[in-house]
Amino acid sequence: MDAHLGNLLAFAHLVRAGSVSDAAAQLGVSQSAVTQRLQKLESAVGSKLYMRERGRMTLTPAGQDILHVAERQAELSLLIN
Repeated sequence: MDAHLGNLLAFAHLVRAGSVSDAAAQLGVSQSAVTQRLQKLESAVGSKLYMRERGRMTLTPAGQDILHVAERQAELSLLIN
């Protein structure tokens, strides 16, 4: 799988699941792997994509923009597999 695609899929799963641990479980990978993918995506975008406050995740404006791309990539990935 292309690294950028994997990063986008990890982000889409994070947003849907609401936590890194739940996203990792859905993807069948470790929490560390998801965290690393999210960090790489934020680095590539050059901005934070989400914030954690009081146990709640809030998307930044950049995160909202990237989410649309990530969701579409996740949909396409399901169609291909």
